[in-house]
Amino acid sequence: MTVESKGTIKLNNENYEIWRILIEAVFTRRNVRDVALGVTAMPTSGPNSKAVKDWNRQSAEARAEMILSVEVDQLAHMTAITAYEVWQELELFIVLYGIKTRRSLP
Repeated sequence: MTVESKGTIKLNNENYEIWRILIEAVFTRRNVRDVALGVTAMPTSGPNSKAVKDWNRQSAEARAEMILSVEVDQLAHMTAITAYEVWQELELFIVLYGIKTRRSLP
C-alpha cells in the first residue's frame, strides 16, 4: 500500500474500505464532503449563479482529490464529470467486482 505525504493511501485492488475512510477525511478537511458524497445536490439557481459556481468548484476539488489518490489502474473507473458520479462509479465497481480489502495498514 502506498502512503502519500498528505496522509492518505492510493486506492488499489486491496484497500477500498481503508481508502474510503481516509479520502472522506480529506473531503471533510477541504470542506467538500457533502458535495463529493452526494449529500448536497447541484443548486438549480442557474449556471452562472454563485451557488452553482461554488458547488462546481467543490465538486472539481473533490474529484481531483480522488483522482490523485488512486493507483493508475483505477483511473478507468473514474470517468464521470462530478465528484459524486466518480464516487458512485467506484462504489459500483467495488460491488460488481468485489475488490479485496485489507483491514489494517502495514
